[in-house]
Amino acid sequence: VRITAGALPKGLHMLSLSNNNISIIEGLRELTRLRLLDISYNRISRIGHGLASCSSLKELYLAGNKISEVDGLHRLLKLKVLDLRHNKISTSKGLGQLAANYNSLEAINLDGNPAQKNVGDQHLKKYLLGLLPNLAVYNKQPVRATGSKEVSDRHTRKISSSHRSDRSSRSDRKSSRLVAGTSSRHARPAHTSGPLVKQLRSRNMPMAALGSRPVEYAGAGVPAKQIQLEEKSQ
Repeated sequence: VRITAGALPKGLHMLSLSNNNISIIEGLRELTRLRLLDISYNRISRIGHGLASCSSLKELYLAGNKISEVDGLHRLLKLKVLDLRHNKISTSKGLGQLAANYNSLEAINLDGNPAQKNVGDQHLKKYLLGLLPNLAVYNKQPVRATGSKEVSDRHTRKISSSHRSDRSSRSDRKSSRLVAGTSSRHARPAHTSGPLVKQLRSRNMPMAALGSRPVEYAGAGVPAKQIQLEEKSQ
């Protein structure tokens, strides 16, 4: 129902509180290193000042709440991914405060909001493009060509399920660890487990929740047998 202040580790990088009965974003002031927050499918009606101290936040998932106006994000100057699916945003004015994040936001999802019918999806996209010059993905679709192939690849790979139900990551993590052991220059081994960690393998990349799959480790497709043979030959 609520987030108790001081109950979470100060050095936390990722936090998932989805599918609860939280109505107020609070108790996160000490989480200054937080990079990913999933607080989707709760009872939040406004963001408020609850994220003011989370200045390192890069990915914020707020789908399935009751948010009608996007506020309280003006201090999140590193925010790249914003998921607002299935909320109560009814007009483009409800998105106006995103102008404060114009330098960082690359991907946003507004699927399932009343504004799609009231204003029109194309109008919303045009409005956001004028507001956010670095926007690369809108509602899972690339919106314009970018100078970086990495950004394009990052956002255009479709997945069949949301970031919360990506259970197929076990086999991907296993093969990635094998590669990490033999090619440390190209890969970074995972230090923990879980679907959210899989989505953050690439350090500066917004990930899967908006309909894209992270770029896998370099050489992740090489069979394990081949890797073992290479080790012997070395």
